[in-house]
Amino acid sequence: MNRPVDHTSPPQEIEGFDTHAVSENIIGACILCGGTDLEPFASGYDYEIQTCANEWKFKKCTNCEHVQLDPRPATSELSVIYPSHYYSYTMTEKLSSIALRGKDLLDRLKMRSILRYLRSPPITYLDIGCGDGRYLRSIESSIGIPRSNIYGLELNKQTVDKLRREGFEVFYERVETCDDIQAGSISLATMFHVIEHVEDPVAVIAKISDWLVPGGILAIETPNIHSLDARLFKKTYWGGYHFPRHWHLFHEKTLSELLQNQGIEPIHVSYQTGHSFWMYSFHHLVRYRLKWIRLSQLFDPMKGLLFLIVFTGFDKVRAALGMKTSSILIVGRKV
Repeated sequence: MNRPVDHTSPPQEIEGFDTHAVSENIIGACILCGGTDLEPFASGYDYEIQTCANEWKFKKCTNCEHVQLDPRPATSELSVIYPSHYYSYTMTEKLSSIALRGKDLLDRLKMRSILRYLRSPPITYLDIGCGDGRYLRSIESSIGIPRSNIYGLELNKQTVDKLRREGFEVFYERVETCDDIQAGSISLATMFHVIEHVEDPVAVIAKISDWLVPGGILAIETPNIHSLDARLFKKTYWGGYHFPRHWHLFHEKTLSELLQNQGIEPIHVSYQTGHSFWMYSFHHLVRYRLKWIRLSQLFDPMKGLLFLIVFTGFDKVRAALGMKTSSILIVGRKV
């Protein structure tokens, strides 16, 4: 599993990738500490959606250990690498009813674990990267916050328009450019599998910190590069890389320092199921290394219900035993 990918036969030439190469931005310095000593960490292609022909590379900062994509797609290419059929926009249509019920249960358990760190019931809620609004609806039904006090940020305009018609305060904005939320107005903010997608996580956390009330809670979930599957599939196939849409990868130390530097004190760290990362890792290995295309479909998280259940159970057991799974959840409080 750890053998390097054969770059003499790139997958787009074999599997029908889009031959279009998107434009790139070279970063050259660590976004967290500014260090310029970056060493190779992993490389690969858009194994999941096949939107472009580029080979992408993650690099690790030798100073602070942060891992970032460098070069990365130009921001002008976001509509290419996030097509209209991107899974986050179509999850309810693609997942089976059993998988959706299971996800709903896991989401409710996760949110319940976060809410216990609030000193009082929240009066406002913000979900960054709110997708189809499932967490917005969950907070409304479980706590009773009025929709006028439930905020969301999302980059799919159709989704934003739909949620606004339902009465939620959702904006078609990135955190960095959003001026629609008042400073010191948010009691609870969540950011589930979003921080790894942003251009500048330091600027993002600084902006969210400004939005939080004193004592307000921010919960972030993101891939964990210190997990078992991240080590097994490190060279290229790990599902947590999500080339080229994940731009930053964290572990407990780097994520905690990111929050602390912006006035948010980490108060709890836990590990969530990383079933999709396990499944995509095996999917990429089976499809692009072994060339067993039909078999690889069994490991597609949108289709492979059996392995979805298996890897979810596997990670739940491992997390209960104190092991670090491939999805880290950190809860911080605004000081």
